[in-house]
Amino acid sequence: MRIVKDPDSPWGQKIWFDEVEFESIGEEELARAGKEVFREGTGIDVEAILFKGRGIEPDYVILPQDILGQTRFSHDGKTEVKISRELSDGAEVVTGARHLFRTTLAHEAMHIAMHGSLHLKDSSTLSLFGQPEIPSPIIHCRKKTVEFVPPGARPHYDGQWWEYQANRGMSALLLPKSIFLPIIKLSLERYRFHTMPEAIASDKGTKIIQEFGTIFDVSTLVVIYRLKQLSIIPEKDQTILEITMK
Repeated sequence: MRIVKDPDSPWGQKIWFDEVEFESIGEEELARAGKEVFREGTGIDVEAILFKGRGIEPDYVILPQDILGQTRFSHDGKTEVKISRELSDGAEVVTGARHLFRTTLAHEAMHIAMHGSLHLKDSSTLSLFGQPEIPSPIIHCRKKTVEFVPPGARPHYDGQWWEYQANRGMSALLLPKSIFLPIIKLSLERYRFHTMPEAIASDKGTKIIQEFGTIFDVSTLVVIYRLKQLSIIPEKDQTILEITMK
């Protein structure tokens, strides 16, 4: 991890993470809340991750149409998370909305885990020297950056590196290596395959991917991207799966 100045970011700084750090941060957030927050069929309980691990209870409020969630960072360390009420209501009745709701919660959770330290200021020192109050940054997470894009399309980050990082961390939180890899191994053994590419080349690949989605309560696209992140499937298999499951 390294930090440099970035006047275009909400914090005036930019932070870099290595790929391995995204994984470790996701595992650390899981450990904060206790691994009992995972259950097959409902996946990672992200609300518990926020509440048990960070003491944060999201507010479900009316937000602008294109905004799914937002996180307000305060310089004293307090953090507020707001999630679209329309999205949370839809999550109770529509599978696709529930998946988007869960990825949005995980996206906000990883903003806090990865970017929380960037906004901290010594408020006592600022007041001592009479410096003006610095506005608390608010990160607005829009649908076009949180949801996974269709095959062939590119994510719309518009230079917002913090949105890319939150999405990358989100997949590590929803499908953590410590839980996902053993499940992949058991599934391959059950279907008598040695590798996921071998399974994908057969008529069972799609079924296995869908089963992973059911176990972790995420979309099949999230599963496919996660398998590629973990180098379990190559780029060509990711493309084939995306098109097949579109």
